[in-house]
Amino acid sequence: MLQRFITDEEINTANAMMGWQFWFAPIVFGAVSLGLLLAYAFTRDPLLGFLLLCLGCTAILIWIVQLREHDKFRRDIQKRVVEVVEGAPEKVGTSRLGFCILHIAGRRVRVSNDHYGELREANAVMVAFLPESAIAVRVLVTRGIGL
Repeated sequence: MLQRFITDEEINTANAMMGWQFWFAPIVFGAVSLGLLLAYAFTRDPLLGFLLLCLGCTAILIWIVQLREHDKFRRDIQKRVVEVVEGAPEKVGTSRLGFCILHIAGRRVRVSNDHYGELREANAVMVAFLPESAIAVRVLVTRGIGL
């Protein structure tokens, strides 16, 4: 594993990975919970109270997790260091929230969804990622025998 300083282009790539898709789930769960809270306040329906309890707890949990991930990302950007790993991809898949995940050299790295197809067919990959948040900022894919 190699460490180097991050470039401005890579910072822009990392910021794009933390865009609207990252905040979509917490915002939707929060908005639905707020709507249920208002409906429950006016009707006092026990079913709405139960749904509010379930979805409200889920919304709080999702917000806590996403805020922790964003704090890791912010610390990585402030450090201005990336780790570079080369090797064969061990596994390529998607997370529960729909993000592309690459397993390489024992690390789990979140990669842009644009790379999903080519990573599944890759023989070798070089990926530069933020160390704490594990967000890829540069991905180079090699197919074939790599000569």
